[in-house]
Amino acid sequence: VIAIFVFSCFFSFHFFRVHAQNIHLQKSGETPLRFTCGDLLLSVLGGMKEFHYEDGEPFLFPALWIFAFLLLLYFTLRYPSENLSGIGKSMLILSQHRKTWYLSKCVWCVSFVLMYFAVLYLKAPPWDILPGFFLIPCMACGIALLQMLLTFFMRPIFSYILSCVLLLSSAYFASPFLPGNYLMFFRTEIFSENGLSIFLGFCTAFFMIVLSCVIGCLRIEQMDILEKE
Repeated sequence: VIAIFVFSCFFSFHFFRVHAQNIHLQKSGETPLRFTCGDLLLSVLGGMKEFHYEDGEPFLFPALWIFAFLLLLYFTLRYPSENLSGIGKSMLILSQHRKTWYLSKCVWCVSFVLMYFAVLYLKAPPWDILPGFFLIPCMACGIALLQMLLTFFMRPIFSYILSCVLLLSSAYFASPFLPGNYLMFFRTEIFSENGLSIFLGFCTAFFMIVLSCVIGCLRIEQMDILEKE
């Protein structure tokens, strides 16, 4: 329901933006723009091209892109942390399977991310850029699981702040060591000649997912649940 509402807002924003541009183009006698689902996907997930500050280029902040992912990370942040209070904490203390509890939260997190993107992917993307459409949800799962892992080492608000810093840094610096870059279509080899490798992106996402699950299982076994706020 949340994903449907969010992407309905994105769709409406894109529709009215194209409509406003068409009014201007018709007044000037130019050909109006076509409204396509591909344009909508790129407006949300495209991000921005690599920024070259030495060329004097203005930094065009990808507001729609970062809003979509910060919203996703916010929703995946709340449930696991809130489940460690009240009856959720009591059930975990009584349970003899802490690893199973943590892995169930990982499954929930991944399922939420995939459902979030499934709403946006209701129309099948063009086959020539299909790998990029698979990469973005996979990398989003990796970042969301990493954020969830950090909530077991620090307060959730600090974990979320680190996620915000990661996305902002990825927008400013085009580097394969900043996983947020793989969340942008315009930074990949599909749209840029010197873009990031899709294969490397999948490997990075897989590594982040496995690492988050393994470290999380080890952490939950050693953590004092009673002192967890």
